[in-house]
Amino acid sequence: YGPGGLQFSVLGSGSRGNAIVVRCGSHTILVDAGFSCRELERRMRWIGIEPAAVEAIVLTHEHQDHCRGADRFAKRNKVPIYASAGTLSGKRLRRLPGAVRPFRAGAELEVGGFLVHTFGVSHDAREPVGLVLEDARGWRLGVVADLGSRGDASWSQLRDLDVLVIEAN
Repeated sequence: YGPGGLQFSVLGSGSRGNAIVVRCGSHTILVDAGFSCRELERRMRWIGIEPAAVEAIVLTHEHQDHCRGADRFAKRNKVPIYASAGTLSGKRLRRLPGAVRPFRAGAELEVGGFLVHTFGVSHDAREPVGLVLEDARGWRLGVVADLGSRGDASWSQLRDLDVLVIEAN
């Protein structure tokens, strides 16, 4: 689902796992990887996306229901993981394979054909971030997960969007 050429699919949302596939043209990224690698791949194939098409994983924070399969999926599919430095300092994520791209909340990144705007959010994690993904045509998708409260600073980042995905348990 999505406007124009921007498409997204929620692979799952809840305490058992969270993941969103975002596509535009030939570009595909995964936001969060809260299921096992096998389950992520199964859910992607169910909606017609081959896991090998994923160019990167972007994590919102280090909790298991958002990062459970990130390490194995990244290794198996040879994709980089983008996450805040605080997120990467989490116990489970210290052993990530190869290509890890740390950033600080507030950074703008080019990830798999998307411009990704990151911003800090309120949550009980080390450095949780919300995301605004923008494709080459200017379509904008906002993603916030486990938002602790709707602070003005983070909420102000979620303007001029075409789609907003709010994940909350």
